[in-house]
Amino acid sequence: MKPCLPTRLPKRLCLILYALAGFGSSLCFAENPDQLTFSNGDHLHGVFEGALNSKVISWQHEDALAPIEFESKQMHRILFNHGHPTLPLDHQGWVQLNNQDILPGDIKAITKTHVTLSTQYAGTLTIPIESISSLSPHAGSGKTLYKGPFLENDWQVIELNDSEQQQLNEGEELADHPWEFFSSAWFSTNKKGFLKKNNLTLPDKYRITFELYAKSYPTISLILCADFNPPETAQRHRSEQVNHILSHFGSCLLLRTSGNSLALYQYWLREDGTIAQQRIPHIAKQNQSIKALGSQIEVRVDRQKSTLEVHIDGQFLSLWQISDKEILKHHGIGFSTYNNRHLCRISDILIQHWSGLRDSAASLSHDELDVVLLHNNTDRFSGTETTMSDQTLHLKGSYADYTIPIQDIKTLHFAQNNQVPLKELSSAEVSATFYGEGKITGTLLSATKEHIHLNTAALGRLEIQSGYLSEIRFDDSLLTLDAWTTQR
Repeated sequence: MKPCLPTRLPKRLCLILYALAGFGSSLCFAENPDQLTFSNGDHLHGVFEGALNSKVISWQHEDALAPIEFESKQMHRILFNHGHPTLPLDHQGWVQLNNQDILPGDIKAITKTHVTLSTQYAGTLTIPIESISSLSPHAGSGKTLYKGPFLENDWQVIELNDSEQQQLNEGEELADHPWEFFSSAWFSTNKKGFLKKNNLTLPDKYRITFELYAKSYPTISLILCADFNPPETAQRHRSEQVNHILSHFGSCLLLRTSGNSLALYQYWLREDGTIAQQRIPHIAKQNQSIKALGSQIEVRVDRQKSTLEVHIDGQFLSLWQISDKEILKHHGIGFSTYNNRHLCRISDILIQHWSGLRDSAASLSHDELDVVLLHNNTDRFSGTETTMSDQTLHLKGSYADYTIPIQDIKTLHFAQNNQVPLKELSSAEVSATFYGEGKITGTLLSATKEHIHLNTAALGRLEIQSGYLSEIRFDDSLLTLDAWTTQR
């Protein structure tokens, strides 16, 4: 079992924590709503009480008579309410800053110098145009269906009684479980098995993104469109892996990464009771590496057009046309590292409605002109002196002046030459993250249970209602596999 007490903290703090341990194992009770994760990967449940300043965090545990103070330099992040907001956002749009921060809100006005954004979490914000790269009056990615993993029991670990003998290296022991949950991430082991997500209802267009980290090129599979209806009887396939996939997921699609390549397979049961597997050919692809140490994988599914496409780190990689439209109607997803001997980590899983937009952000940017894309994903306009008032966008074009109703606009990308880069993040800055998409970075000034006070590069001092946040991240670097394996 992984320890919950920090092992590389200052001596005074370690004494406090080990004193608390004398009260029993309640330090790890999941009913405590917040979770504090330290930079070495250890974590502690309890309640976030606030911050006296940027260096000291106050934490309450049910076995402590008074709040405990921790140095923020020891911290990785604070997770609020198991990663779920107590006050859900109800905004239509967003503004993206030059430092990649995304501020959810409702666009109220655009002038030559500022954008006015109405927010539930920080009131009305007036943002300099020069700090903004793009905005949308209506959310492009849509409703968030799942963000995590924050709770271990949101997923089911499936262990296999495999007839094939697992070949171990000299001195290597077989892990207890094929997947282990640690610090809001799932880690694969050397034992065969699956990770399964239940209770999802997916729309006609959706996207799944996740961070994949490994020490070498990962071999991992994302299982999609599973009907979770395994056959009662079926003639066994020659491959044990195929038999296991169908017996636990039923008919499904399987997207496999292997080195720098991607392959898409379909599994189903024929009418004669035999198990079928086929590889679906690409209809478009380009060379793009899946980095060994870390990559963001994004899978987009369009049931109406029967397509599935994959992007790696924001760049298009592969597109498939699915001939069997029935398979796309199912909702089950999962992960598999069958026969993979390399440890890997899956984190930051996000499942959302997808607008169907296929253009990358880079293709819409221009050095000298503002670019407007409409909701039909086809029409776009460019110009200068962009303003908005009374729910109408005004754009001065080269051949005509445009007046566009705000409800018709998908995104507005500001001219790159007019943007002034925001200063790079310092080690003292933190990221306040919303449930779904949305992040604000800045220096933590102070905090209470109700409010977080940040000093931001674009907006100066900002007071954010903490009930809308899912986490505060102090150290945005990835937790390494080394940190996890030393705790096993």
